Amino acid sequence: MTSKTRYFVFVWLFFALPITALANEYYVSPQGSNSNPGTKAQPWQTIHYAMERVAPGDVVLVEDGVYQGTVIMARSGNPGAYITLKSVNKWGAKIEITNGNGNTDGIKAAANYLIIDGFEMYDVSPQIGHHGNGVTVYNNHHVHILNNKIHDFGGSGIQAAHFDHVLVENNVVYNNAKYNPNQSSGISMFQARAVDNAPGYHVIVRNNRSYGNINVVLSGNPIGTTDGNGILVDDFQNAYSNSHGVFPHRTLVENNLSYDNGGKGVQVYQSDFVDVFNNTAYHNNHDQQNTGTWRAELSLIYSHHTVWRNNIGVANPGPGEILQWNRGILIAESDNTVWENNITFNGSPGDKSINLSNTPVTESDLANNMLGVNPLFMNEFAQDFSLNLESPAINAGSDQIVSFIDINYQPRPRGTVDIGAFEFDDGNLPVELTAFEAVASGTSIELSWETASELNNAGFAVELAPQGFAFQHALFVEGKGTTNTPQSYQATLTDLAPGTYTLRLKQIDFDGTFAYSPAVEVDIAASAYQLAQSYPNPFNPQTRIQYTLPLAGHVDLTVFDLLGRKIETLVNQEQPAGTHSVLFNARDLPNGTYVYRLTAGAFSETKSMVLLK
Repeated sequence: MTSKTRYFVFVWLFFALPITALANEYYVSPQGSNSNPGTKAQPWQTIHYAMERVAPGDVVLVEDGVYQGTVIMARSGNPGAYITLKSVNKWGAKIEITNGNGNTDGIKAAANYLIIDGFEMYDVSPQIGHHGNGVTVYNNHHVHILNNKIHDFGGSGIQAAHFDHVLVENNVVYNNAKYNPNQSSGISMFQARAVDNAPGYHVIVRNNRSYGNINVVLSGNPIGTTDGNGILVDDFQNAYSNSHGVFPHRTLVENNLSYDNGGKGVQVYQSDFVDVFNNTAYHNNHDQQNTGTWRAELSLIYSHHTVWRNNIGVANPGPGEILQWNRGILIAESDNTVWENNITFNGSPGDKSINLSNTPVTESDLANNMLGVNPLFMNEFAQDFSLNLESPAINAGSDQIVSFIDINYQPRPRGTVDIGAFEFDDGNLPVELTAFEAVASGTSIELSWETASELNNAGFAVELAPQGFAFQHALFVEGKGTTNTPQSYQATLTDLAPGTYTLRLKQIDFDGTFAYSPAVEVDIAASAYQLAQSYPNPFNPQTRIQYTLPLAGHVDLTVFDLLGRKIETLVNQEQPAGTHSVLFNARDLPNGTYVYRLTAGAFSETKSMVLLK
């Protein structure tokens, strides 16, 4: 693989952070007093008190600690002097909602020219009736939401409605949207409305991580997963409010990671002039209560004049009449759209994983995409969606993008951009690895590898990942330090259960720095049916069940409670011989012991697992 040249130049195009004239700097601490002057030595005690006293250009620095109740930012800054509310230490200041009845938000941005930076926000006891969002922007403009961790709100993690000039960047948003009857999302942008004709992007959503946002309430009653998009751009046409017209400015959705959400990964619905670049969406669409076939990781519905480049959409078409429609790309009732250098995959190489519905877009219009191609993440089962050394996404993207950085703020080189949110960084390997092989022998795997030269090489950690599981340390082999002489190494892993294993070398330098080798895959043949113990166990809320089939045939894998009532059928289909695994999500179930039963041919076995939230 060709090494990349890195350009360590960070350039924000179209939507740079404001240059704010600093007027006053105030401090808030749980140990402070509102009778203090608000200095670092004598801080105020409550954020609410500070927000009632700020003026344009002021910065309020919040010390570590827990602050209860909604923070309302009702005073506006101005174009050259934003009002900034910032946690001194990232996620050190925590905004805690203890009584989330109704629409109780974490922070309500109710003014203009505001910055919200670095807080953790959460609802202590999310439940039916708690509809609040982590951050709400409503009927205002010029608001930046940066570097926050937002979780367990009944509504959206971040929601902006009737707004303009909003930047949502580098936030971690998870486990929200559960109890809002309006079907909220992780990050929701609804009905942008222009306040000026300034050039460039007016709305930017970039470098965020949105996961596990699953809505289970419809009309006030829990009925199972109904929605919960990772990132939603919704009704920028203002079709529900015709007097405002179509939002005429461009929107950018870039460098985001969206996975395991109830609805779509990235959804552009009834919105025009949206650019979607370098996002990674993985195994979203858990919403089995939503019928219909419009289901995808990258979803475009009733929209026009959009551009989609360098995105990865990995779908999980599960069993049943609904989940089988999960696709990598959906284009429905939309036109004037460009799709280039995107990757789709649904577990079956060659299956394009697209749905084109009532649109002039045809498969030939998608020729410049990699459809049905495994992007080869480093380890998606451990939520590591960076690119494997052998990933086809490396150097395969279009350079017609905006940002010079990826989701981790690593530079993207010009001309050889990768597909997805993560730019592969090959770095400089401390050793020159020339060969790495793994061969199955009975219940063992024999490994061998060679190096052409080594520099400060302490040794190699052999890491092993059973199919569907994260890499684990298996053994360590000492290196040769520094040498220009070719070296050979051998190692053996014994007493392995039948199944498919992925192996890699973690080469470790004497100073602790390390680099990974390409991964190799080995199959250990099965001689009998086997049902493994779910892992992890106990679990919260997901666990993976692995089983081995010596013969092809019909397989049924079902979960029951201790009273014998069926909870969910995970597998009910013909499957080939070999090792298989399936993920069980008990997010909506109460704590307790559950059993799972595998039936294949004349074989039947049952094991138990414990849900502990």
